[in-house]
Amino acid sequence: MRAGELLSSMVYASDGTKIGHVFDIETTRDGRKVSDAWGKALRVSGLLIGAAGELARLGYLRRQMNGPLGLRFLGRRLSGYIVRWEQIARIAPGRVELNCSVGDLERLRPPER
Repeated sequence: MRAGELLSSMVYASDGTKIGHVFDIETTRDGRKVSDAWGKALRVSGLLIGAAGELARLGYLRRQMNGPLGLRFLGRRLSGYIVRWEQIARIAPGRVELNCSVGDLERLRPPER
């Protein structure tokens, strides 16, 4: 499966509750070494879920972002979660199932100033 195929997939908690769609994918550069020029390979470390994931994808939930005040306010009102790779039980086309409940997920919120 390609990473792009995860985007827009619906995410379900272990009890079958719909959580939201995948809006973005978090990666870390800690895989095996690809080459001297490229360095280490990227590894999927998590998924950004829910409407706040869209703002995170655009960079509006970063501490250094001083962008439109309205978007920061909106980011506090929208729900979203970070799903760590270890919390994923199964991936099927258009569907991601978790091995935990919604309460176990990290909330996606703008940083406090």
